[in-house]
Formats: sequence, C-alpha cells, structure tokens
Amino acid sequence: MNTPATLSLASVSFGVFTGGKPVNGGMSVAFHDETGSGLSCSLSVVSATSGTWVSVSPGTLTVPAGGTAWATVTLAGGMGIGTGFFFGDVVAGCGSTTLKAPWFVGVQRSNGGLNGNLHGGLSDVDAFPAELVAEMTGTNPPL
Repeated sequence: MNTPATLSLASVSFGVFTGGKPVNGGMSVAFHDETGSGLSCSLSVVSATSGTWVSVSPGTLTVPAGGTAWATVTLAGGMGIGTGFFFGDVVAGCGSTTLKAPWFVGVQRSNGGLNGNLHGGLSDVDAFPAELVAEMTGTNPPL
C-alpha cells in the first residue's frame, strides 16, 4: 500500500524540561500529498500516559494536490505536569490510511534520574517504561 502523505517532522519531541519552569511548546508538522490528487486528513492526539497536555490543530487538514499543508502540535502543560515521561501519537486519518507520528516530553521537577541522580526521588513509576526504551532504541533493555 502506498502512503497518501509524508510527514515532516516524522516525530514530535518536545525534549526534556527541568526545574520549576512551565512545560509549554509548539511544533509544526508538514503533510505532503503523495497521491497527486490532494487529500483530507482528520487529526487527533492519543496519549499513552496520563495527561491531556498535547493537542493538534486544525482538527481537519486539507492538503492540495501535490502540495503541502501544516498542522501545529501544542504542548500546554504549564506547571501542572509532574515528573515523568509522557508520550503518545499524533494521529492522521487520511481516507482509509492512518498515519502516526509519536510525541514525547520528559519532565524533572526536582533533582533526580533525568540528570543522573538515581537516588533523587525518581520512582519506578516515573522511570523509562521498558516498552518506550525498546521503541526508541530498537533493543530490549535489561530490567
């Protein structure tokens, strides 16, 4: 099956926030029509972890024939996001095809595991999920 669109950025990483700063950001994702006849995609965000801080706009994106259209993925967590790793997918339903671009953000509110101090209060719940490490590296980490 041919892909109706290509995405650039193929993934949306907001990076890592440390300390007492608000966790906010935005990134543009370009959708390029590969069908030659244009397409319409329904956009949404799925969170694999707790929280609803990530959104995408517009909700429906129309890409002209052979052209490009942009969507904005926004992280609006402010000070409400605690320590942890948060991730999910930006989902584009383009006709009968579903495209996914993973999103990620890491937050460390105090001295802890994100900056190398493994005894700084980062609990097993907040540590990297093994599935995420495997997905990001293509390996199975020792547990």
